[in-house]
Amino acid sequence: MAVRRDLRLTGQNPLAYLGVNAGSPPNVKEYNRAPTTDDYRNFFLGDMWIDASATPRNVYQLVSKENNQGIWQGMTFPTGGTNGQILIGQTGLQAVWGDLTSTGGTIAITGGAGTLNIESGGAVPIQFDGDVGSATPALGILDIVGGAGVNTSCAGSVVTINSTGGGISWTEVTGTSQAMAVDSGYILNNVAQVTATLPSVASVGSVVHVMGKGAGGWKIAQNTGQTIIWDEVDSTTTGVGGYLESTDDYDAVELICLTADTDFSVLSSKGNVTVV
Repeated sequence: MAVRRDLRLTGQNPLAYLGVNAGSPPNVKEYNRAPTTDDYRNFFLGDMWIDASATPRNVYQLVSKENNQGIWQGMTFPTGGTNGQILIGQTGLQAVWGDLTSTGGTIAITGGAGTLNIESGGAVPIQFDGDVGSATPALGILDIVGGAGVNTSCAGSVVTINSTGGGISWTEVTGTSQAMAVDSGYILNNVAQVTATLPSVASVGSVVHVMGKGAGGWKIAQNTGQTIIWDEVDSTTTGVGGYLESTDDYDAVELICLTADTDFSVLSSKGNVTVV
């Protein structure tokens, strides 16, 4: 349905005020054909023409009336596009549909004369594995924290990992049990015997230190499958039944891992330590 221009306040209607012409919204008219350069009389700049003969309907806007001819700018609304296709641009009045494909870390949009590639730079990691366990980002954030003898700092895009305390972090234990961590030292101080258990996960070359202080002495317990080698002749019983035990308040021992997770050897000792 066409909007009648003569009802607007243009001065053409006898009841209109002279000189008043609302610029917005434009008139919209519908015909069963496209406009030509002869279609400019009784039209105003900005008027819109709908060509109802096209499917989908084409829309044109009058942009010039100079030299007794009308110039209509066409706007074509694209049809279709199948599953997996997106509109990536236009050529003149013809819409160009392109195929969207994804391979690995690359999204390729192909249409018209070329291909637009959007690359992520490779697969985005969703899990980070460590010597012990694994971590997954939460809300896009992964925390990197220091352990014994280690601290971390972050600035911009750089994470710095620093070693502190010469690589060995010492802890005084005043209870009666302690799960030990690699590259750590423990001062065991209780009037009763303190049981310190070997790390269940240890890499070759990692060490643990035990130093007695309390009157109760200490005992180094093992996990399943672990053994402590004292020398070529003496070793503990493999598994939870084997252990080392002090006989004096200030006995001490240093152990080094020879086989990952299982075999430890005495690197140095002080006192008369019992091997069971």
